[in-house]
Amino acid sequence: MTDLELLPQQALQRNLFGTDGIRGEATLEPGNGLINPQTFAGLGYAFVEELKENGHTGDIRVVVGRDPRRHSDIFAKATMCGVIAAGGYVIDADILPTPGVQRIAQQERDVDGAIIITASHNPPKDLGGKYTDKAFKLSEERGLDMSNRLWQHADNGLVIPNTLDLSRVEKRLDARETYISEIVEKIQSIFGLNPLEGKLFVVDCANGAAMNISPEVFEQLGAEVIRFGHDPKGDINDNCGSEHLGGLKAFLARNPKIAGRMIGAIAHDGDADRGNGVGYDDGEFLEITGNNILEAMAEYPKQPGVAGTIYINTATERRIRAMKQEDGTPVGFKYCKNGDTQVTRTLLDEQALGRLWTRGAERTAHSMFTDDWLTSGDGTFSMAWYACWAVTVKKATFGEIARAAPMWPTEEITIPTKGLPIPEDIGEHPEVLAAIEKELQELGGDGRVVLRPSGTEPKMRGMMEVPIGATSRDKMVQSIQRLGERAMTVAAELVAA
Repeated sequence: MTDLELLPQQALQRNLFGTDGIRGEATLEPGNGLINPQTFAGLGYAFVEELKENGHTGDIRVVVGRDPRRHSDIFAKATMCGVIAAGGYVIDADILPTPGVQRIAQQERDVDGAIIITASHNPPKDLGGKYTDKAFKLSEERGLDMSNRLWQHADNGLVIPNTLDLSRVEKRLDARETYISEIVEKIQSIFGLNPLEGKLFVVDCANGAAMNISPEVFEQLGAEVIRFGHDPKGDINDNCGSEHLGGLKAFLARNPKIAGRMIGAIAHDGDADRGNGVGYDDGEFLEITGNNILEAMAEYPKQPGVAGTIYINTATERRIRAMKQEDGTPVGFKYCKNGDTQVTRTLLDEQALGRLWTRGAERTAHSMFTDDWLTSGDGTFSMAWYACWAVTVKKATFGEIARAAPMWPTEEITIPTKGLPIPEDIGEHPEVLAAIEKELQELGGDGRVVLRPSGTEPKMRGMMEVPIGATSRDKMVQSIQRLGERAMTVAAELVAA
């Protein structure tokens, strides 16, 4: 491959970053801003500059890891070339879950940041990158700054050599074993030596980065493990993994003896920063989401408070608020914007006020233990923790736990915005609030509605929750559709004004 030249594109000044890094359909064709080696080399270069701009001095050292998607090795090499061209040094962690790469940046004092080549839960055709300052994911503002740097370098005709200076690359051959050991030792310090001894779990690794991580962790904790989504030649997230539980459920339906024996099945996305699962109870498969995990996190041991995104179910929020600490004080709960970085920001804001809030989650099962693990999600750690909690504290299966904690029915819609700018707080506009109140009254008076622009697509997202049995799903769909259309009308009126 030739050198990676960033060619000028005068009119194309746009933010490449979404709520969690950059991702999209991968190509090896050249072109600035595409998901290709050229762009990733430029972002590696910009990342080193970004770290220097934000207080990192001396030799900049960046750990680079990846999931096992097609071309991820090529994108990782291009990224390393960009880091080195900017004067940095590279630690090559090869294939490793996102949180495993972050742990290296967190644990080692001379490592400044991390880059993970992954498209997370996206389809196999996609690739992407996640960027962290130490182990902290970059804010949206810093992502925009990196994008701007890339375009500035393109205007200046930056050329990045497509050959690695091996004197600036350290191969981290023990990264996998170290990460496994850290998780096992931490879980054992909480739950004992073999907390899962003799218990059966199915582990779905989405044919992704956790294939040689999560099963080993569960086995070292004493579990009997059946592997699913564990094909090194299989497509990542293809009818497997945390966002595609249908494949896992179908496997369990074909194997009723396994379903009947297991404590539960766990599932990761491609880079394993998420973890959710499936339980089986009374002939029915029940999902374990970030809602269930957050309830457990709030309960054991009782926390002063936890944070969750706006998509955490109202039933979960109310059960958490009903919990009492040892002194009788209620456990607190705070909603925040969507995105695991928003959960972390909310927890850090509470800590700045002197409140020891250290745990939080997204519904999609990024679960954060910020006090003694990571400031963002770790699917292997959180699901090993949840499995041990289920076995040793609740003494119940995933299915039994899910059955005992039902969620409010939820309906969601997306509406293409067709270029119309949607204010972030569209759901708080007086006219929209009045419409929400009217719809909820017609559905029984209780419920919750979220209306917001997507952070990654030209769409507006709407969600409605109502108490169990309050109304039919058809009526909920009609109601949230009307509210979405009303919000779009208000947004158009704001533009016209």
